[in-house]
Amino acid sequence: MKDYPHILVVSHNPFSDTQNNGKTLTSLLGDWPKDKIAQVYFSNLPPDMTVCQKFFRILDADIFKSIFQRRPLRTGSVIGDVEYEESSPDIKEGKGSLKKMLLGIFRKRRPIAITMRNAVWSVGKWKTEGFLQWLDDFQPDIIFFQSSHCTFPYKMVDFIQKRYNIPIIMQTTDDYLSSKFSLDPFFWCNLISLRKWYAKFARNSRLVLTIGDQMAAEYAAQFGGNYYTAMNSVPVPEVFTTPHRNADELHLVYTGNLHSGRFQTLRLLAQKLWSMGDIFQKAHISIYSLMSPTPKELESISSMDNISYKSALKDPEAVRQVQRNADILIHVESFKPKDKYITRLSVSTKIPEYMASGTCILAVGPADVASIAYIAEYEAGFIINDFDTSDFNDTIQRIWRGEQREKCIGNAYHLVKAKHSVEEVREKIREIACGCVFMGDEN
Repeated sequence: MKDYPHILVVSHNPFSDTQNNGKTLTSLLGDWPKDKIAQVYFSNLPPDMTVCQKFFRILDADIFKSIFQRRPLRTGSVIGDVEYEESSPDIKEGKGSLKKMLLGIFRKRRPIAITMRNAVWSVGKWKTEGFLQWLDDFQPDIIFFQSSHCTFPYKMVDFIQKRYNIPIIMQTTDDYLSSKFSLDPFFWCNLISLRKWYAKFARNSRLVLTIGDQMAAEYAAQFGGNYYTAMNSVPVPEVFTTPHRNADELHLVYTGNLHSGRFQTLRLLAQKLWSMGDIFQKAHISIYSLMSPTPKELESISSMDNISYKSALKDPEAVRQVQRNADILIHVESFKPKDKYITRLSVSTKIPEYMASGTCILAVGPADVASIAYIAEYEAGFIINDFDTSDFNDTIQRIWRGEQREKCIGNAYHLVKAKHSVEEVREKIREIACGCVFMGDEN
């Protein structure tokens, strides 16, 4: 029987089969014994009880309330395997203009919002008796930390690490550490503080897992540390069955998040398809996302016949079915510099899912963004790097005629088999964890 230490996962979102970073956590730690894994998280998303059954959730609302409460308080909630509580929700949609303004600020991760959030957590009370007792009951041997765009999770992990004198494995999926041109003092204040904390953790963690090779190379040069590339891993069928395609239409599907300018790229793609005229106006883009478009975004496509938001698919099998039934699966990245700042080093978690679906991929975005470059390098899909050249029309025409679709699907299949093995990555993490805990490995 394999050895497994008690591993404490600290991340913004819980284990999930539908939410991006939650899916990554599941792919990395999904076979860990349920009595030896627990998670602390900071959002109101429902956790996946099939992976883990010991959760402690602390929300921004809990921390904010703790500042004004003088009586003994219970910041956070123990989420067990009996039911999922909907207490202490995050800021939700509301009719009031103040709520809408706050929602917009936090959803777009404005620098001032990040500063406010870190400040509230600094003065708020999260080291409560209930939380510490929950930690003591679990007795973690090692921490698996999913790094954040905020500094407060680093401070919490630092406290837990010192309390139990245990090692850390850190995972990084998005690039929040690169600089950009900005006159916003809050941006620079946040960045300097975040880089300081990340550098400390990179040096002190036994292993840093990154979402791509480019991120690993750049971070190793900047921050030091021991890096290993671990992209999202998915089940891969032994044989693909490519369904018959209707040559008179083209059903393009997007399943994923809409932040970081991705909705705007989808809308622009629809506009360019429509402008081609003739049969190309029969192409239709269907969007499935847990994050609903804003009212303004929905209004921007309400008069367009070839793009629509369908629904939020919470069932993983429903997501896979939609992906398999599409003619083309779209992956998009923003062309705007402010969005590339976040996404340029990240390989999207849904790309392996797309590759395993047996459906051809169309990747739209800048050539120097890691997700687009990854598909292009292995010729695992069609690529559009620019809407304003003849290459766009030529690519769409080749897709429509079915040219090279099977080649792209085949390349994607071989890539997902070779680089997204669930078993290989999970075993690597288990070996590192066991080496740290049971054998006192200092490397």
